Amino acid sequence: SEALTAAMADGATPAHLAAENGHVDVLRFLAEQCGREALMATDAYGRTPAHLAADYGHVDVLCFLAEQCGSEALTAADAKGCTLAHGAAAKGQVDVLRLLAEKCGSGALTVADANGVTPAHGAAAYGHVVVLRFLAERCSEALTAAMADGATPAHLAAENGHVDVLRFLAEQCGREALMATDAYGRTPAHLAADYGHVDVLCFLAEQCGSEALTAADAKGCTLAHGAAAKGQVDVLRLLAEKCGSGALTVADANGVTPAHGAAAYGHVVVLRFLAERCSEALTAA
Repeated sequence: SEALTAAMADGATPAHLAAENGHVDVLRFLAEQCGREALMATDAYGRTPAHLAADYGHVDVLCFLAEQCGSEALTAADAKGCTLAHGAAAKGQVDVLRLLAEKCGSGALTVADANGVTPAHGAAAYGHVVVLRFLAERCSEALTAAMADGATPAHLAAENGHVDVLRFLAEQCGREALMATDAYGRTPAHLAADYGHVDVLCFLAEQCGSEALTAADAKGCTLAHGAAAKGQVDVLRLLAEKCGSGALTVADANGVTPAHGAAAYGHVVVLRFLAERCSEALTAA
């Protein structure tokens, strides 16, 4: 019988693989042969078979695990505090989230992991508007929840370029959700600029005005500082068009300008653009 509970290098047992691939009959056999505890085995990351079933949308597997092991199977957290709801939200598994809400209550949809990440954060990061819509129906406060570092779903949506998510958040929570600041004073626009999401920045400017493009964080860094340091010339071009060339030479609290960041990280193409727009940027002290 030890063959039926053998663990792989990552700690996964046959029960984990059966759950991941939706095989209720295999899980039933394992429970009969090894006891229900086999259905709650944890791998090297603290994940149970239910975590994997949730990730892949196997509602029938989750119902069986709950029947065999009780609600504990549906509320289990891994080593980082992630529950089934976290995985389901990040993978767009609305039917799983619906089951969790029915079996465990709406609180299961807003639980935070060790870093303050909630299911809504995962859904926003991966662009699952349908998941966010479901969460909003069950617990609207989920859409503005802040992580340990202050980041909201809007920050993660902007960072990953999901305009549709930002549009939904604005509709549900108001435009102020698009200007939320994290623990470092960064807005969603700061993250969009860092990652070169010009379409996101255009949407934010459309919704919130030029303030979205000129916002400074707690250290006085603007979108231009992040874009220059990351080599995002298209973002700098947008900022110059929408806010004027002065946006390219603004200094932070330590006197650092976008040109300093571009030079520090070796972005000649950025420095060339800055020189075309404002040559004095290259000699700023």
